[in-house]
Amino acid sequence: MEIIVPSGTTGLTEAGEPLSEITVLRADPPAPPANTETIAVDYDLGPDGATFDPPITLTFQYNPDQIPEGGSHENLSIAYYDTDSGQWVELDASDIEIDPATNTITARISHFTYFSIIAHTAPAAFTASNLTLSPSAVDAGEKVTISVTVTNTGDLAGEFKAVLKINGGVATTGKITLSGGATGKVTFTAVKGAAGTYTVDVSGQTGQFTVTGVTREAVITVPSWSIELPTAPAPAPTAPTVIPAPPAPAPVPVVNWWLMGAIALATIIVVGIVVWLLSFRRE
Repeated sequence: MEIIVPSGTTGLTEAGEPLSEITVLRADPPAPPANTETIAVDYDLGPDGATFDPPITLTFQYNPDQIPEGGSHENLSIAYYDTDSGQWVELDASDIEIDPATNTITARISHFTYFSIIAHTAPAAFTASNLTLSPSAVDAGEKVTISVTVTNTGDLAGEFKAVLKINGGVATTGKITLSGGATGKVTFTAVKGAAGTYTVDVSGQTGQFTVTGVTREAVITVPSWSIELPTAPAPAPTAPTVIPAPPAPAPVPVVNWWLMGAIALATIIVVGIVVWLLSFRRE
């Protein structure tokens, strides 16, 4: 344990006289308050009733192994014993600094008496709040997210088991571990195939969600069906397309081979007679 008295501090005895000495003794003070226990060494700082202006600094070093199971440095504080009231008084948190790296806890004090490090040991206790269902209305077969906020109101860490009930029946459970004073969230997912309204209960927090649409948990008979497409309107009548007839082929003249043969023969005879006559006259 270390005491630092800054220069310029005024220290007075209980009678208001200047301090001539400071004493530090091991002590065996009365038991600490309920749900707390002392760790490290208890000290009696004297002379009893001495005062300081401005406050001086008191630093304890602690063994982390002495912190109760389930607790942490956040559960530590410094308290003094008030002999007049016969009670332990915890210093204000704003006057205390804890350094888990060096395992020290420091406080500003303005008087002397019994001082000790105390650890809060209230067991874990949980409260649930802020139940949310998203979305609150779904179609059959769609997911609903159900969440609830959980706070550990105790000092020690603990595990909370959240039980999800739907329409009074247990659907599933979820677990969360929280340190003292911590807050967390447990989230579930529910899927229902039957249409209807479902009541949700998580650790006393209640709500409802609605399922609409097809009942998927039942056997559904799908009737045969067909579709009829609309009939396309008949096209408007159009004038027939007239395709012109091909021109008639030119008549092919008929050759009278008998007539032409007779003409050729006659021609030959005439030519022969002319040739003979000419030859006869010359003679």
